Amino acid sequence: MRLGKFLATTAVAVIVAGGASASTISDIVITSVTGAWTSVTGGTNVSGLTTNAISWGTTTPSGGPQSGYTFVGVAPPATAPFSSDTVFTLGDFTHDNFPINSGTSITGATLDVTTEFTIGGVAGSLTSQFIFDHFETPNDPGGAPCAAGGPEPCGDLVTPTLNVGASDSLTIDGVDYFVSVTGFNMGASFLTAENASNTATLLGTFTADVAAIPLPAAGWMLLAGVGGLAALRRRKKAA
Repeated sequence: MRLGKFLATTAVAVIVAGGASASTISDIVITSVTGAWTSVTGGTNVSGLTTNAISWGTTTPSGGPQSGYTFVGVAPPATAPFSSDTVFTLGDFTHDNFPINSGTSITGATLDVTTEFTIGGVAGSLTSQFIFDHFETPNDPGGAPCAAGGPEPCGDLVTPTLNVGASDSLTIDGVDYFVSVTGFNMGASFLTAENASNTATLLGTFTADVAAIPLPAAGWMLLAGVGGLAALRRRKKAA
């Protein structure tokens, strides 16, 4: 075999070997999923910030429960590794809708969801952020139709939106990993009836950017060698 052909063949082998192992990701294990409400817009008597459950509103003179949001993370069994791009459950979001005084409701809230995991035995953690738009509808039995639709007594409209398309990235062995959120299983928005609770499941996937893997130094050296040999051969032919 000629030296130039040998170097070219070897360089291609090194390049392929450098990316092949990282392109198959099948040993991801979720160890925990947690959520924390980090901020709200509007609202009176808001409590629970930095925890997984918030509540708001004044209820006088009835003295009943406040309205609120709760997120409970649900992790797959730690003994069941899975592959990237496999949809898994991050957790359950619940909206508790109780009568509160007009003008005391929030209009939005921000939730941070943190996923802890191992990939190939290496531990990592990624956080995704959501903004929930909240529309507190007035209850006016016998009056105008419900502002957000649905029957009387008027339900409240919740619209969860991604603040970012994916979580921050984490690099392991030259591969950038993300937790991409596929959405809620109840669609783009949902109504919660008065004096009732509504629960939606948040789904996500792991994705990996294998393009972040650098070509091994040996591969670059071999490619440079091939290029040098080709240039030398051209000079000899020209002479």
